[in-house]
Formats: sequence, structure tokens, C-alpha cells
Amino acid sequence: MMAHIPNKRFITTLVFLFFILSTSLIGESLYFEKRDLSNLTIPSVSCIAQDNRGYIWVGTPGGLLRYDSRKPILINKKNYPSMPSDQILSLKFEMDTDVLWIGTSGGMVRYSLQTNKMERVQLLYRTSEKISSAVVSIAVRDSKNIFAVSGNSIVRYSGNDKMEEIPVDSAISGRNIDVYEVAFDADGNLWATASDGLKRWDENISRFKHAQTLENAFSLNAIGNNLWIGLGAGAGLISYRSDSGLIHGFDVPGITTAVASDPDGLIWVGTENNGLYVINPSSGNITSCDYDPEHPYKLSSKRIESLFPGR
Repeated sequence: MMAHIPNKRFITTLVFLFFILSTSLIGESLYFEKRDLSNLTIPSVSCIAQDNRGYIWVGTPGGLLRYDSRKPILINKKNYPSMPSDQILSLKFEMDTDVLWIGTSGGMVRYSLQTNKMERVQLLYRTSEKISSAVVSIAVRDSKNIFAVSGNSIVRYSGNDKMEEIPVDSAISGRNIDVYEVAFDADGNLWATASDGLKRWDENISRFKHAQTLENAFSLNAIGNNLWIGLGAGAGLISYRSDSGLIHGFDVPGITTAVASDPDGLIWVGTENNGLYVINPSSGNITSCDYDPEHPYKLSSKRIESLFPGR
């Protein structure tokens, strides 16, 4: 039987807990502060980022929201025609230049906060058989190291508003693979998850080399030198030490969609349809967060698409 891999390229997210800006622990209860998305046609969230000024940016199926001290501002094709689609799938800030890289279901744009200018980025593939131009994951280290996942492949920014596809080795030579997400670790090494496992970028040969065979490695979040990898088919979550290759498994129910770390070192894990969990790495304890769609300060959905710790 083929394992189920959640397709982030076409899923319309169903999260109604939009993001956690503040939580307070009272006894054993967590209280979540929700944010207003009433000006959206589809009130759900796919990705979150924060810029140098402290603004929170939220990607949704109906456009991009910027939060400051006032009412959120909606950015979409109506006020920025260069946006290829209103369905935002991924966000990443290039901190040294104040540029927001935006991945949508129809392509990619770069938005300069300094000039308020948005420019379309051309995606160049090695073949013309790509089924989608959706940009589902972005990794940024600096202005010369910008990578994204699109069309089941990895593309790299080559300047002049172009992203070019780069080679990815499979575990078995000649086998076709799908690529899902990319992320930089604390040492600046670039990693990617794929249908046959974990890949690592080798700058010397300009390609991704196979690093670790993992069945259905899907979601990828880098926290320090720990790579948190969600496995498809509800196979749980693993942490992979990028400096040593040490692997540790966690029995988190369902399919992991997002991972974040808080200032206390706790690991927050969002799942596709099984809610939100908190892992204490020291003890290995896993705690589930309360779900109650009628409670104003509880999780109102078990589907978590994005987590962001804030600064």
C-alpha cells in the first residue's frame, strides 16, 4: 500500500487557531490568544514570518496579512498585480536586505519592505514536465543563498529575479523522487526532505547529496542543529542531529505539519488532523493541548498548519 503524503501544494488549510502570539500556563491549562481574520474570505493560515521591525506576516489562501499595532493589512493581487496568486504557501525573510520572499500556488515573488516594491521571480526547470509552479517551502541564509521547493524540485536564486532548478541525488541512482521542504541549520548547512529521505546541499559540487534514508520524510524544521522531520503515513516525528547524525524518535500521533521551539526549550508540534502537542526534550514527555471549539481560549481545530514562536 502506498503511504499517504499530505500534499501541501493543493491543500486548502483548515486551521482556525491562527497563530500563538502569547500563551500563559496556568496549572496544566494553556490559553491561546486568537487573532482577527474577519476580512478574509477563507479564514485560515498556511505560514507565518516576522520581519526586522517586529511585524508579523501571515500567509493565507486569500492573500498576505501584515500585523502591527493596528488592524491587519491585506496584500493580494488586487493591490499588487505582480502577485501570481492570492494563495500564499510559504514565507521567508532575507533579514540583511529587508526582503520578504513569498511562495504562492502560482509562483514566487520578492517584496522589498524598503521600497514597497514587489517583483515576480521566474522559475526555471530542467524539463518542461513540471506539474505545478506552486512554491511550498523557502530557505534563506543570506542574499546569495536562497532556495525553494517548487514542482517537486529544488530551485536556487541565481540573480536577475530567476530561480533555477538544481540536482538532487536519490537513494537509488536513477529513481525519481519528490522533494518537500528545505531548511538551514544553525551552522548554515542546507537540508531537504524527500520521498526517499534526507538530503544535504554540497556547495562544492552544486547538488543535493543523499544523507539519510527515511521512509516518507515530509515536513522539515531546523531548530539549532536539530532537524525535526515529520514522517508520512502517521509514522511520527524524529529529531536528527545535523552535526552527528544521531536520530531520536517521538511517538506523536498523526502527520506532523509544523514544529517550533519556545524560550524554555519546549518543542511544539502541529499535526494535520490530530491537534497540537508539546515535547519536553529533556524528559521525553509529550503533552497534548486541549481542544474545544466552543471555548474562546482553547484550540478550535485539530488541524495545525503553521507554528511561529515570535520574538
